Amino acid sequence: MTDNSLIPISDEQAKLGQELVKAVRDTSGYFTDILGDIPKDLLGLLIGDRVKVRSRGTLSLEPRQ
Repeated sequence: MTDNSLIPISDEQAKLGQELVKAVRDTSGYFTDILGDIPKDLLGLLIGDRVKVRSRGTLSLEPRQ
């Protein structure tokens, strides 16, 4: 049984795809260098702290009132 869902591409198209992936990877590395840990820190502040508080509340031995 053959899989006909794949579309054949030429060598030039494959090389173009590789160049695009490389450009995106380089650009994301540049933004990572500029922004540093800001996105991670913001996500931690917005979501992480709520998860910590909730997990501490469910794991505590004291009954909730």
